Amino acid sequence: MELEAGLRIQLMALSELTFDIYDSCEEAVLGSYADYEFPGQSELVAEVWHEWSTGGIEGMDEIKESAEYTQLIESLAAKMSADSAASCVMEFLRAVLLETAKVNGEALQDEYGKWSFKQQLSFRLDTFETLFQFFMDAYDSEPTTRIAGNVTGLEPMAESLDGASSIPLDGISMKLSTSASGSKKFVTVTREFRFSPQTDQDASSKTARLFERIVTAMHVYYGPHIGMIGIEKRLPLGKSQFPSTRIANGIPGLGNRSTRTSQTALRRFAGFWHSFGDGPSWQVLSIPLERLQRFPRSPEDRLIDLVIASDALLGDEGTGAEKLSLRFATFMQVLFGKDTKLTSEMVRASYRARNKIVHGEKTGRDFDLRYLPDLENLVRLTIAAFVCGRITEKNRPKLLSEIDAIILQRLKGNLEVDPSSCPTMAGILQERQLLPTEDGS
Repeated sequence: MELEAGLRIQLMALSELTFDIYDSCEEAVLGSYADYEFPGQSELVAEVWHEWSTGGIEGMDEIKESAEYTQLIESLAAKMSADSAASCVMEFLRAVLLETAKVNGEALQDEYGKWSFKQQLSFRLDTFETLFQFFMDAYDSEPTTRIAGNVTGLEPMAESLDGASSIPLDGISMKLSTSASGSKKFVTVTREFRFSPQTDQDASSKTARLFERIVTAMHVYYGPHIGMIGIEKRLPLGKSQFPSTRIANGIPGLGNRSTRTSQTALRRFAGFWHSFGDGPSWQVLSIPLERLQRFPRSPEDRLIDLVIASDALLGDEGTGAEKLSLRFATFMQVLFGKDTKLTSEMVRASYRARNKIVHGEKTGRDFDLRYLPDLENLVRLTIAAFVCGRITEKNRPKLLSEIDAIILQRLKGNLEVDPSSCPTMAGILQERQLLPTEDGS
């Protein structure tokens, strides 16, 4: 704590010096602006800092030659190299200036059309204290940036919130939590990392894409009603939270259903994610995933999407409704214990309805489509099986041949065919503990 107190005093003195030097240099840059293109205060700060850094105007040398700066670099030398210490200090000073400018520097136009700032930019202790925690995190090699999003469509059970811990997901984590008011419960997905001005934008974009992929995995595991809201970046971490920045639009779920979940259930999903996140199945699953997640305009649109997805999973050239229904009935019975008759009848009915609709003979209103949620489950559970069994374009034909062989044996009356004798099917069965349930719980 003694070192922390010393760093605080030295950084505060250096920050105040930086503000004084900025105040004396501001006019040098401001004079190059025409009245009609007057900048915001934060833009001006960034430009002044750039001029300092490139030697365009005096300022940076005065900071680096100050006694406060020398003492600070010496204080940090025990923990990091001089170059790292200098970079850390300079980024801190720049951040204090910029964040203060965002909060405290609106432009104002007087009655003669002349622009100026509403108030002088001056050192603000509240901004300094918030960013000091960021500095200490960097000094201690701790994460300094947090990106988080709240999952919708998953309802944490109240009893699971007590003592809930984070569940790791390859560099990110999931945690059951409540909103600030405590009235709403969320599953929150979080990634924490060290801030770097050079890689910040790229890291934020990659994290947003990773969150989208996690939601896709949740669509398969729980259902396409899962979404994500409030994907925001918070910098720095610490007790005093700095205002967050939204880095991506929300990911809407399909429908307004909700699945109850718990700490144990999320750990099961984490096991599935490890297969999903780096599995080889993305190419073979591109059409089924796209159709599973597509927002339909009507029930018949949803039917068409799900039939296309079904065909892309267990269909091949020349496969008709009868053969596909037998494949799905066998596949779902072996892996999930589902009734073969109900499954085959649903697939055949879906194909008949799809054909009538796409050929204009009938519309969705002519059919009872209440089974669509069951067809949706059929598609997502099959996708999940492909993921866990690492089914690819290369070994999918082998899987289909094995399913057909089981069908043939059963049609001959051999109902005791051992599916594990089929190596591709056996690969899925070995990962059965990773497969989701029908209701996603």
